[in-house]
Amino acid sequence: MSSLAEAFIGLVGESHLLNIHWHNLKKGLGQQMVKTQTIPSERKGSQQMIVELETITWTELDKINRSQALVMIPLSPIEEHGPHLPLGTDIIAAADIAAQAAARLNDEDPQRPVVLSPALPLGCAAVTADFPGTLSLRGSTLRAVVCDICRAWVGHGFKNLLICNHHLDPVHMKAILSAIRAVEDESEIRIAETMSRTVYAGAENEAITRGRAMGLDMRYEIHADAKETAYIQYRRPELFRAEAAADLDPVRIDVKKGMRDGYTTFKQMGAALGYLGTPRAGDAEYGQLYLDVAVRQTVELAMKLVNGEALPPIHPKIEAFLDKQVKLE
Repeated sequence: MSSLAEAFIGLVGESHLLNIHWHNLKKGLGQQMVKTQTIPSERKGSQQMIVELETITWTELDKINRSQALVMIPLSPIEEHGPHLPLGTDIIAAADIAAQAAARLNDEDPQRPVVLSPALPLGCAAVTADFPGTLSLRGSTLRAVVCDICRAWVGHGFKNLLICNHHLDPVHMKAILSAIRAVEDESEIRIAETMSRTVYAGAENEAITRGRAMGLDMRYEIHADAKETAYIQYRRPELFRAEAAADLDPVRIDVKKGMRDGYTTFKQMGAALGYLGTPRAGDAEYGQLYLDVAVRQTVELAMKLVNGEALPPIHPKIEAFLDKQVKLE
């Protein structure tokens, strides 16, 4: 849910951040989850165990080195994505990013265990809740769920958790970040969330640059747009409604102004079909680039997390906005 993210970035400061689209992590699909087995690494002679949590027994999990393991948790809501993309676009992407990043981590650090959690289709998406299919939680509910999940891993002795998120609604983000802080304050675990350490940190990437080169005004590529459409075409073409997309004209809405005018949903702002951007501009090649960037950024963040390095800081203006203006109820 990129639109609100870009809008509130605009509200807290006119800077290069306005050109940073939340979608730079939107690229993934859970169909390449690595099966529970020893996976050969591309590095000669090295191997790593990448496991899907739901497929193993407790005794098998008990053998994993908890202090070294990385637990990856895909989490994003079921949410409308226009008439051309599936309701599960975000959670599909979150799971895909996690699975592919786990495989690449195998090459970066082949001795480190990686545990892939089942994807959790949960999140806050009130901005699209007036469309059928969006299932939005209250911020306080999501915070409680994330706290409980992280505390469960703490109780089992694991030390590194990475929440692989693909949704940038400010309430959604604040709920996750607040939960992370609460659990980290009471334990020795390290937890990170992907979008806050890339988009909210002000990271540029090749997908944004390519979009501009394609003639897109990235300020308006916000939701179910060229990038997400490209991603689904590349990774799940059977879920792409090509006929519907062919009829979609660009929708350019100043979400920042809409928020200032008191509107709370995209539909109220004029996105009658639930998309903001230029869906027809997306293609599979662009989708591949989009996914590659997302996976690379996730791997880089994961390596910093497990190695005890400082994580990319969230932009101070965004932190201030979340703290002072975003409510979880």
